[in-house]
Amino acid sequence: MKASGESAKAAGKQGVAYNTASAMIFVEGIKILCCLGVENYQGDAYRRETGESRRTITMQGWIFYAVPSFLYAVDNNLKIPAAVYLDPHVFSLFNNSKVIFAAISMVLLLGKRFSVLQWMSIALLGMSLCVSKVQLLLPAPDCGPGSGTKRSTEKEVGYGLFTFGIFLVLSASFVSGLAGVSSELLLKKRDGDVGLWRKNIWTYQRGVVFNTCGALSSYEFGDAVYDSSSLLSELFRGYDKWAWAFILSRRY
Repeated sequence: MKASGESAKAAGKQGVAYNTASAMIFVEGIKILCCLGVENYQGDAYRRETGESRRTITMQGWIFYAVPSFLYAVDNNLKIPAAVYLDPHVFSLFNNSKVIFAAISMVLLLGKRFSVLQWMSIALLGMSLCVSKVQLLLPAPDCGPGSGTKRSTEKEVGYGLFTFGIFLVLSASFVSGLAGVSSELLLKKRDGDVGLWRKNIWTYQRGVVFNTCGALSSYEFGDAVYDSSSLLSELFRGYDKWAWAFILSRRY
């Protein structure tokens, strides 16, 4: 994700050159193919033996599986620009805040109990996020005549992008926590006669639908950069080797 952002920056563009929702369509599509491969490898006989042979879904089930799909779609489309605006190690650090949000969601929605040691660990994680980049809040030293204005400007720009990136990754982590809890409810406590891989396929299918809607809406209502008459060419606009590397390596 970071490399794809640097590639766009070298071309004079801010953020990423491709549409994040279109990238997630390919990511979810690859996951569907992987799940189908595992499901076919298991075979119908194995699923009948384990009592997980059902492959149909009701409208109510469709809605249930759409909830985590929508949340993950929002989560993924927030994380990509966040990774561009932040250094990789900072993004990885703040991305761990999803553990905090997931724990709170599990307590509120699932009634899960954590030990004192576990709550202390979560608190330490939160403290580490607060102090990791405290130097950005400190004034930059003036190293000589005429350098103060330039350094101040550079710091303001860097601090602004950093703050925006932190806002995006924390928002994504909050959504990710909710998505993880709702996904756990579906995978472990609903549709016991449906296999794990089929449940994942249903979730990823709805992810394709939501990301397709996001991509189409950006083409219709977005900036004038999307000016091609071919929707297919717009789908691949801005793709380079780093964009494809991100898509093929995306597995979480």
